[in-house]
Amino acid sequence: MKRLLTFLLLSLPWLASAQVAAPDTAAVALVSRATPALADSVALPVLPTDTIPSATAAAPDSVPAALRGLSAEERMQRGRADAGQHYRPRGAFWAGFGAGTVVPALGLATVGPVGIVGGLGTAVGIGAVRPKAQKLQRSAPEPELLRDPDYYRGYSAKASGRHLGKTMLGWGVGTVVGLATLITVLAIALSGGGLAG
Repeated sequence: MKRLLTFLLLSLPWLASAQVAAPDTAAVALVSRATPALADSVALPVLPTDTIPSATAAAPDSVPAALRGLSAEERMQRGRADAGQHYRPRGAFWAGFGAGTVVPALGLATVGPVGIVGGLGTAVGIGAVRPKAQKLQRSAPEPELLRDPDYYRGYSAKASGRHLGKTMLGWGVGTVVGLATLITVLAIALSGGGLAG
Protein backbone atom coordinates (compact mmCIF):
# COMPACT_ATOMS: atom_id res chain seq x y z
CA MET A 1 0.00 0.00 0.00
CA LYS A 2 2.86 2.32 0.85
CA ARG A 3 4.46 1.72 -2.53
CA LEU A 4 1.21 2.45 -4.34
CA LEU A 5 0.76 5.76 -2.52
CA THR A 6 4.39 6.70 -3.22
CA PHE A 7 3.93 5.89 -6.89
CA LEU A 8 0.75 7.98 -7.10
CA LEU A 9 2.35 10.94 -5.35
CA LEU A 10 5.42 10.82 -7.59
CA SER A 11 3.30 10.56 -10.73
CA LEU A 12 1.17 13.64 -9.94
CA PRO A 13 3.31 16.07 -11.98
CA TRP A 14 3.11 13.76 -14.99
CA LEU A 15 -0.66 13.36 -14.60
CA ALA A 16 -1.12 17.13 -14.32
CA SER A 17 0.86 17.77 -17.51
CA ALA A 18 -1.25 15.21 -19.37
CA GLN A 19 -4.33 17.38 -18.80
CA VAL A 20 -3.07 20.44 -20.67
CA ALA A 21 -5.43 21.20 -23.56
CA ALA A 22 -4.27 21.90 -27.07
CA PRO A 23 -4.42 25.60 -28.00
CA ASP A 24 -7.49 26.80 -29.83
CA THR A 25 -6.47 27.57 -33.42
CA ALA A 26 -8.90 30.48 -33.72
CA ALA A 27 -7.44 32.14 -30.63
CA VAL A 28 -3.89 31.58 -31.86
CA ALA A 29 -4.77 33.15 -35.22
CA LEU A 30 -6.36 36.12 -33.47
CA VAL A 31 -3.30 36.64 -31.23
CA SER A 32 -0.92 36.30 -34.18
CA ARG A 33 -2.81 38.98 -36.15
CA ALA A 34 -3.07 41.35 -33.18
CA THR A 35 0.50 41.01 -31.87
CA PRO A 36 2.80 39.19 -34.31
CA ALA A 37 5.83 39.55 -32.02
CA LEU A 38 4.09 37.82 -29.11
CA ALA A 39 2.30 35.11 -31.06
CA ASP A 40 5.19 32.65 -30.94
CA SER A 41 6.46 33.39 -27.43
CA VAL A 42 3.27 33.55 -25.34
CA ALA A 43 0.79 30.72 -24.87
CA LEU A 44 -2.50 32.16 -23.75
CA PRO A 45 -5.09 30.00 -21.97
CA VAL A 46 -8.26 29.78 -24.00
CA LEU A 47 -11.69 28.82 -22.67
CA PRO A 48 -14.10 27.02 -24.97
CA THR A 49 -16.65 29.59 -26.08
CA ASP A 50 -19.22 27.28 -27.60
CA THR A 51 -20.66 26.18 -24.23
CA ILE A 52 -20.22 29.35 -22.15
CA PRO A 53 -22.64 32.17 -22.88
CA SER A 54 -21.35 35.69 -23.08
CA ALA A 55 -21.08 37.43 -19.73
CA THR A 56 -21.88 40.79 -21.28
CA ALA A 57 -25.41 42.11 -21.41
CA ALA A 58 -27.38 41.05 -24.44
CA ALA A 59 -27.94 43.69 -27.09
CA PRO A 60 -31.61 44.71 -27.33
CA ASP A 61 -31.96 43.31 -30.86
CA SER A 62 -30.44 39.95 -29.86
CA VAL A 63 -32.88 39.31 -27.00
CA PRO A 64 -35.41 36.64 -27.99
CA ALA A 65 -38.93 37.98 -28.52
CA ALA A 66 -40.29 36.16 -25.45
CA LEU A 67 -37.84 38.06 -23.20
CA ARG A 68 -38.08 41.55 -24.72
CA GLY A 69 -39.10 44.22 -22.26
CA LEU A 70 -37.90 42.21 -19.25
CA SER A 71 -35.07 43.41 -17.03
CA ALA A 72 -31.99 41.25 -16.45
CA GLU A 73 -33.36 40.13 -13.07
CA GLU A 74 -36.74 39.23 -14.57
CA ARG A 75 -35.06 37.21 -17.34
CA MET A 76 -33.02 35.37 -14.70
CA GLN A 77 -36.19 34.67 -12.68
CA ARG A 78 -37.89 33.36 -15.82
CA GLY A 79 -34.94 31.01 -16.40
CA ARG A 80 -35.17 29.74 -12.82
CA ALA A 81 -38.92 29.20 -13.12
CA ASP A 82 -38.56 27.33 -16.42
CA ALA A 83 -35.83 25.09 -15.02
CA GLY A 84 -37.95 24.41 -11.95
CA GLN A 85 -40.77 23.18 -14.18
CA HIS A 86 -38.91 21.45 -16.99
CA TYR A 87 -35.43 20.30 -15.89
CA ARG A 88 -35.34 16.71 -14.65
CA PRO A 89 -31.97 15.48 -13.35
CA ARG A 90 -32.12 11.94 -14.72
CA GLY A 91 -30.05 9.44 -12.77
CA ALA A 92 -28.96 11.86 -10.05
CA PHE A 93 -31.08 10.15 -7.39
CA TRP A 94 -29.67 6.73 -8.20
CA ALA A 95 -26.09 8.01 -8.28
CA GLY A 96 -26.63 9.48 -4.81
CA PHE A 97 -28.33 6.27 -3.68
CA GLY A 98 -25.29 4.26 -4.78
CA ALA A 99 -22.98 6.67 -3.00
CA GLY A 100 -25.11 6.30 0.13
CA THR A 101 -25.15 2.50 0.15
CA VAL A 102 -22.03 1.20 -1.57
CA VAL A 103 -19.36 3.72 -0.57
CA PRO A 104 -20.16 3.63 3.19
CA ALA A 105 -20.29 -0.18 3.15
CA LEU A 106 -16.87 -0.34 1.52
CA GLY A 107 -15.62 2.40 3.84
CA LEU A 108 -16.89 0.66 6.98
CA ALA A 109 -15.11 -2.51 5.91
CA THR A 110 -11.80 -0.71 5.33
CA VAL A 111 -11.57 2.50 7.39
CA GLY A 112 -14.47 2.32 9.86
CA PRO A 113 -17.05 5.08 10.42
CA VAL A 114 -15.15 7.40 8.08
CA GLY A 115 -16.83 5.45 5.25
CA ILE A 116 -20.10 7.34 5.77
CA VAL A 117 -18.24 10.63 5.29
CA GLY A 118 -16.71 9.16 2.13
CA GLY A 119 -20.21 8.44 0.84
CA LEU A 120 -21.29 12.00 1.58
CA GLY A 121 -18.21 13.36 -0.19
CA THR A 122 -18.92 11.17 -3.21
CA ALA A 123 -22.55 12.33 -3.34
CA VAL A 124 -21.56 16.00 -3.07
CA GLY A 125 -18.99 15.49 -5.82
CA ILE A 126 -21.58 13.87 -8.09
CA GLY A 127 -24.20 16.49 -7.30
CA ALA A 128 -21.85 19.44 -7.82
CA VAL A 129 -21.27 18.58 -11.48
CA ARG A 130 -23.06 21.23 -13.51
CA PRO A 131 -25.45 20.00 -16.21
CA LYS A 132 -24.01 20.06 -19.72
CA ALA A 133 -25.22 22.67 -22.19
CA GLN A 134 -26.70 19.96 -24.43
CA LYS A 135 -28.84 18.64 -21.58
CA LEU A 136 -30.03 22.16 -20.79
CA GLN A 137 -30.93 22.63 -24.48
CA ARG A 138 -32.96 19.41 -24.50
CA SER A 139 -34.85 20.25 -21.32
CA ALA A 140 -35.62 23.91 -21.97
CA PRO A 141 -39.19 24.66 -23.06
CA GLU A 142 -37.85 27.21 -25.55
CA PRO A 143 -34.16 26.41 -26.24
CA GLU A 144 -33.59 29.67 -28.12
CA LEU A 145 -34.09 31.55 -24.82
CA LEU A 146 -30.84 30.01 -23.53
CA ARG A 147 -28.96 32.36 -25.87
CA ASP A 148 -29.80 35.19 -23.47
CA PRO A 149 -27.03 35.28 -20.79
CA ASP A 150 -29.35 36.26 -17.92
CA TYR A 151 -31.93 33.60 -18.75
CA TYR A 152 -29.11 31.03 -19.14
CA ARG A 153 -27.64 31.96 -15.75
CA GLY A 154 -31.00 31.54 -14.02
CA TYR A 155 -31.82 28.31 -15.86
CA SER A 156 -28.43 26.69 -15.24
CA ALA A 157 -28.33 27.77 -11.57
CA LYS A 158 -31.75 26.24 -10.86
CA ALA A 159 -30.87 23.10 -12.87
CA SER A 160 -27.66 22.70 -10.86
CA GLY A 161 -29.57 23.10 -7.61
CA ARG A 162 -32.13 20.50 -8.64
CA HIS A 163 -29.32 18.11 -9.64
CA LEU A 164 -27.59 18.54 -6.27
CA GLY A 165 -30.89 18.20 -4.39
CA LYS A 166 -31.83 14.93 -6.10
CA THR A 167 -28.34 13.54 -5.53
CA MET A 168 -28.42 14.41 -1.83
CA LEU A 169 -31.92 12.92 -1.48
CA GLY A 170 -30.61 9.71 -3.04
CA TRP A 171 -27.62 9.76 -0.68
CA GLY A 172 -29.90 10.15 2.35
CA VAL A 173 -32.19 7.31 1.31
CA GLY A 174 -29.20 5.14 0.36
CA THR A 175 -27.48 5.77 3.69
CA VAL A 176 -30.62 4.83 5.63
CA VAL A 177 -31.09 1.67 3.55
CA GLY A 178 -27.40 0.76 3.86
CA LEU A 179 -27.31 1.28 7.63
CA ALA A 180 -30.61 -0.60 8.11
CA THR A 181 -29.21 -3.50 6.11
CA LEU A 182 -25.97 -3.44 8.12
CA ILE A 183 -27.84 -3.37 11.45
CA THR A 184 -30.11 -6.23 10.32
CA VAL A 185 -27.17 -8.38 9.20
CA LEU A 186 -25.27 -7.67 12.44
CA ALA A 187 -28.34 -8.44 14.57
CA ILE A 188 -28.83 -11.77 12.81
CA ALA A 189 -25.14 -12.64 13.05
CA LEU A 190 -24.81 -11.69 16.74
CA SER A 191 -28.04 -13.42 17.81
CA GLY A 192 -26.66 -16.75 16.66
CA GLY A 193 -29.51 -17.08 14.20
CA GLY A 194 -29.11 -17.41 10.56
CA LEU A 195 -30.93 -18.02 7.38
CA ALA A 196 -29.95 -21.74 7.29
CA GLY A 197 -31.46 -22.27 10.81
